[in-house]
Amino acid sequence: SIGSMSTVVGVVDSGIDPTHPDLYLNIWINQGEIPSTFLDDDGTKLVDIDGDGLITFYDLNHATRATTAPYALNVAGFANGPNAEFVRDLNNNSRIDADDLLRDALWTSGTDDDGNGFFDDIFGVNFRAGAGDPFASNNPTDELGHGTHVAGTIGAIGSNGVGVVGVNWQTSLMSLRILDNNNQGDSGAAIRAINYARDM
Repeated sequence: SIGSMSTVVGVVDSGIDPTHPDLYLNIWINQGEIPSTFLDDDGTKLVDIDGDGLITFYDLNHATRATTAPYALNVAGFANGPNAEFVRDLNNNSRIDADDLLRDALWTSGTDDDGNGFFDDIFGVNFRAGAGDPFASNNPTDELGHGTHVAGTIGAIGSNGVGVVGVNWQTSLMSLRILDNNNQGDSGAAIRAINYARDM
């Protein structure tokens, strides 16, 4: 098996770089935080391109993977896909990633849409964000690099001609940041991260 987007792996570390070219497709999207106005069954809203029952960055970037070996990956690009009207490349890296969704007021309502106690937790939670912290709880972006490295071991995109390949070519990587920018953490943050992953 090359993995599955329905398998979610919580990376409890320094976060994950959601823009990383070898990870961005495999970053988890909290389905409960997708704006309800983007979802319906009549084919006029977000399209689940691969039919796996999830909206993922594969769908948002119009990426498909062959179902047989060698499992070739084709990324047609978000501008060419059926979901183009719902996404914007706000960080100008020519793809749609979790950083774009966090920057987009169409995706971030500032409310707790899924009722889990966290607002706009699109790809995970920063459990080390404090009052006035520029990295709010809904932004578990990696500033240290270690969590991104770990995420790559677990699930770097396979057959994309970039970097390395993870144990799983396809998986949903949930970013659970428990380390601050000084590489400091505490057991309370780790426990909250594990509880979040379990609850989700």
